[in-house]
Amino acid sequence: MRLHHTGPNSMGPNSMDLRHMLLRHIVVGFCLALIAAIPVRAQDFPARPVKIITDSAPGSAVDVVLRVIADRLTQIWGQQVLPVNQPGAGGSIAVRLAASSPPDGYTLFIPALSTFVAPPGAAANLPIEIPRDFAPVGFLGGAPMFVSAAPWLGVSTLPELIALARER
Repeated sequence: MRLHHTGPNSMGPNSMDLRHMLLRHIVVGFCLALIAAIPVRAQDFPARPVKIITDSAPGSAVDVVLRVIADRLTQIWGQQVLPVNQPGAGGSIAVRLAASSPPDGYTLFIPALSTFVAPPGAAANLPIEIPRDFAPVGFLGGAPMFVSAAPWLGVSTLPELIALARER
């Protein structure tokens, strides 16, 4: 099946190179921002290891970025920064762990975007409100996405897929 898509997130022959380049820029930018902040940070922080929690599985795109950042922060701070993977339940497990941590700066949370959408709808009894219980401190990056369909559907463009979905 031929995929038809144009635009900035087009999946062309160089899309993997573009994604790697984008990831490198994001990580380098984040590390440079951290380095620039070194003179103004409190001299006694961190006095113990820092945890970075994610709802993503080991080996995922978010986990790779998390591990690069954790390694660089360990070098900068001279204190261990530990990645903590807590996948499952639409991100609710990681959300609960991060929300129940003391608000002392020693626990950071790097969720997938879907974590801010799925738990409120999937777990009505979740005693956590994302806007109330978490404060955003930075943007790490985005990932290109694409839509595909099974060949037996007989569609080769996104408008055709949308028309078929409306028809059914």
